[in-house]
Amino acid sequence: MEVTPVRTVHLQYIQYARIVKREMLDPAKIFLVLGARLATENVIHY
Repeated sequence: MEVTPVRTVHLQYIQYARIVKREMLDPAKIFLVLGARLATENVIHY
């Protein structure tokens, strides 16, 4: 079974959560960053 992608994604979100706590960013800005990140990853994968 391939569990690495799920684990890396999970770790990424933990990392984002830490950044959010530290920077106290605007929620809208956080969603923009996450959306941009996911979009670029999808472009790279496909």
